[in-house]
This record gives sequence, structure tokens and C-alpha cells, in this order.
Amino acid sequence: MDRKKLRNTRNGSENVRNSLLDKRATNLCKKAEKFSILCDTDIAIIIFSWGEVQPIIWKSTNLAKKIEKNE
Repeated sequence: MDRKKLRNTRNGSENVRNSLLDKRATNLCKKAEKFSILCDTDIAIIIFSWGEVQPIIWKSTNLAKKIEKNE
């Protein structure tokens, strides 16, 4: 199966790059959720973006419960 070649997103506007980042982050979190369920493991993802103060943070539900329990 061939993979699609990624377009060079540097030439696009900032809004286009931000929307691509949001889509990719959403898809990455969905895949991580499926992977955590399939392998019964805890997963956390932190995505940093240029110019953003807060990173995008995602954690599996089991990990979230463990973190809340320890606080």
C-alpha cells in the first residue's frame, strides 16, 4: 500500500498550518486511544506548538484516573 506524500505546509498560511496541526493531533489522539485499549496500557501525549503557551495534552482514561487518585 502506497502512502500519500505530505505536501510542504510551510508555504501555506498560519491558519492552514494550525488547522492541519489540529487535525493531526486529533487523529493521533484517536490512534493512541485505540492502541491503549488494544494493548491495555497507559498512554500520554504532549504536543507543543510554536507560539502557543499551553501544549495539547491527552492521556488515556486509566492514566487519568491514576493521576487523579494520586493527587
